[in-house]
Formats: sequence, C-alpha cells, structure tokens
Amino acid sequence: MGFITVLFFMLMIVANIVIYKRHHIKFNDTENERKETYPLSFPTRLFEKAKYFLYLGVMVHLVSFACQKGDGTPSIPQFLTGAIMGMAGVWVLYASLKTLGVNFSPCNKGYLPEERVKTGPYRYMDHPIYYANMMQMAGVLVAVPGILMMGIFSVFVIFIYFAIKDEENAFRTYFKE
Repeated sequence: MGFITVLFFMLMIVANIVIYKRHHIKFNDTENERKETYPLSFPTRLFEKAKYFLYLGVMVHLVSFACQKGDGTPSIPQFLTGAIMGMAGVWVLYASLKTLGVNFSPCNKGYLPEERVKTGPYRYMDHPIYYANMMQMAGVLVAVPGILMMGIFSVFVIFIYFAIKDEENAFRTYFKE
C-alpha cells in the first residue's frame, strides 16, 4: 500500500504540472505581458521561487515515506480520503483554468484579467485554483501525514493567503467591486 500511495500522489503532482503547462502553451504568456499589472506583496513575489522548494519537499516527503520501514503505510480509508481530496483538487484546477482561458495569470505576475470571471467553478467560489492546490496538498497530508508535510502545507497556505489578498485588493481597485 505504501508504494501505491507514493506512486498515486507523485502522479497527481505530475498531472498538476501537465495541466498548468498545457494551459500555458495554449494561452501564451506573451499576451499577458501587454496587460496592466497590480502591486504584489513580498510574500506573493517570493512564492515564485518558494513553490519549487515546496513541491520538492512534497516529493522528498513521499520518497522518505516509501523508504520507511515498519508499519508506515496509511490505512485504506486514510488513503482513499487523501486520494479523493487530491483528485478533487486536480479536477477543480483543470475546470478553473479551462474557465479562465486567457484571463489566467500566475499569482506572482500580477497581470490584471480582462474581466472578473463568474462562471464555472468561479460561480461557486472566488480563487478556486488556490483552493484546488490546497486540496491537493491536504490530500497528501491526510494520506501521508508527517512533520515535513505539515510544515510544507502551512507555508503553502500562508503564501496563498497573501496571493488572495493581493488579488482581492486589485479587483476592488480595478473592477470597482
């Protein structure tokens, strides 16, 4: 069960990367460079570099879990709960990016969208991409708990908090909400 758990969550991370890259190829960032930008806080700018270390930390956590001896495997309900959370996050990410289309901009770039999207997942919540990424991280944490993963998840949530705050300030200013 331990190997299956690690393989599943590694593939989930790969799916996340593929979804982002596919969207990036379909909607080239050169269009974004012509858009107006909004001010970013230091934590949001820092997130650009930190996210690679956070995802690397998740990989290290998963590999160390796989190499662990003894009874470190999650129970089937624990694995299923984490897997469902993670896959729900992947689905919400995909649906959100598809809905945004050209209006997507990485949080650390600060490009203003042409409009504030209110369809698809955005009909039910603001910032579903951030919540999708948190659901994926939480899924790993539930299935493969540990101090390292708890630290990674906590830091990730802090970065997301500042990114959402920056975007909301920009939306209030530029879209007069």
